[in-house]
Amino acid sequence: MTYHHTFTLPTSVNFDLPVNTIHVWCAQLTGPEEQIQLLKQNLSEDELERAARFHFPKHRERFIICRGILRVILGAYLAQPPAEVKFVYGENGKPALAEIPGTRPLCFNLSHSSELALYALIRDGELGVDVELIRSVPEARQIARRSFSATECGYLDTVEQLLPETFFECWTRKEAYIKATGLGLSVPLNEFDVSVSPLEPARILNIKGDTEKASRWSLYALRPQRNYVGALAIHGFHGELSCWQWLGSERNSNRFSKLASLSVGAAPQG
Repeated sequence: MTYHHTFTLPTSVNFDLPVNTIHVWCAQLTGPEEQIQLLKQNLSEDELERAARFHFPKHRERFIICRGILRVILGAYLAQPPAEVKFVYGENGKPALAEIPGTRPLCFNLSHSSELALYALIRDGELGVDVELIRSVPEARQIARRSFSATECGYLDTVEQLLPETFFECWTRKEAYIKATGLGLSVPLNEFDVSVSPLEPARILNIKGDTEKASRWSLYALRPQRNYVGALAIHGFHGELSCWQWLGSERNSNRFSKLASLSVGAAPQG
């Protein structure tokens, strides 16, 4: 059976983030105007310019909240003010933290869909995370035939009524893997297989037919909210995964600040 990692409110968080530990935060991309303005104050000029390019206000607000919360979360792990967090971008546009001399590395990845965002963090290792709102996709079978592997399509063809949840389970697992590689869409989605059946655990079955290579990857199915599915992929990981909710309110921001002030040696709870 597929086990879905669910998200809970944090009681204590080890922001030192020990090795072999992954933290994933789930945040709602809606909030009062006061909160949006507070988060906006931490954005860089480049981020403000990107926000201004959105035509619809709701998309602009979601971007501001998404990037603002990212800065607050990263700032807690880096012990830096959110506005001072610096980013660099890889050849394929994957964001990363600018190197800070004298500090331990911190890797992250984020994904958003509709009104929800996921943020995944680890000290050393490239990871990918993806989330999708479960919604009707009338052309799901056609998309699968164009993008999924023959093995995945073979399973989906046996399902008389292809449920949106099944389609997006497969989609998020594949997206999480290509994001973890850092190569993005240059990796053809049909060149590797992921598990699709709800009777199987989430895993990468083979990469270009190589099952041994696939076995070096870990894949996690996530259920951040009832109407969303997600996945996280990472290479060579055998450790602890903790998934937490961000409430998306000023009250929760204060709570997060209190968590960040806890002793670095406190054990994380999931």
